[in-house]
Amino acid sequence: MSTVKPEYSGSSSSSNSYNLASVGSTPGSQSIWPVVISDDPKSPETVSDIPSAEFTKLITSKTVTLLVGPKRKAYTAHKDLLCRLIPYFSKAFNGTFTESSAAEIHLLDEDPSTIELFITWLYRGGTVLVPKLDNIPILFNLYIMADKWCSVVLQNSVMTAMMSWFDKSGMEGLQAIRMVVDFVYSSEDSAVDAPVILKSFLVQQGIELGASSAMGSAEFRNICSTNGNFAVAVAHQYCELLMEQDQSVKRRFAVDRTKFLL
Repeated sequence: MSTVKPEYSGSSSSSNSYNLASVGSTPGSQSIWPVVISDDPKSPETVSDIPSAEFTKLITSKTVTLLVGPKRKAYTAHKDLLCRLIPYFSKAFNGTFTESSAAEIHLLDEDPSTIELFITWLYRGGTVLVPKLDNIPILFNLYIMADKWCSVVLQNSVMTAMMSWFDKSGMEGLQAIRMVVDFVYSSEDSAVDAPVILKSFLVQQGIELGASSAMGSAEFRNICSTNGNFAVAVAHQYCELLMEQDQSVKRRFAVDRTKFLL
């Protein structure tokens, strides 16, 4: 059995099996992740855009195994569907640097919970929304993974889900920022390299939520005091606002959200 090994693969260990290849192919199947399908005509192709007859062919094609994390937890998915929607997998399985018969790929730097969310998105054809605050870091991690895979459609799906969640979050939104700020605005020597758009989005949400109430303002200042890189980014954004002579921070940041979609 041939194995694809991406450049960022880590060390390997014992394998656990977890099969999600049937997700989405069984009508009425349930998931803990509610799904929202985007109807934006400008969005790149998603599973929902694929004609049913073609989709049937994609999910009856041969499967491949994704070995995830240091423990090499195994996930099964259909090769043609992966390659159709994610350029990274198309290059990995069909490119010149690997055999076309490869049946495994090592994603040893990824987290199993993030891959589970990705596979749910893959087979359900839409954006997977987090059901509770504790799962917000998974959504941020999925965006970073999508950026590494050069998947604009997945990035836009995740960003749409995050914007929807933060719009309804209230003070929980600031709790979420506290949970992910050190991950997104990590030190320069960190292995994590969050996309600029994701960093900008976090700053926007913090300023908007911080301006919503006295309690929010106090919590936002406290978050800034714990991460210097984030505080500097916030200061730069405030300077831009002053240069534009815009007196309404909340209104300014609530207007154009399309800049976060690729």
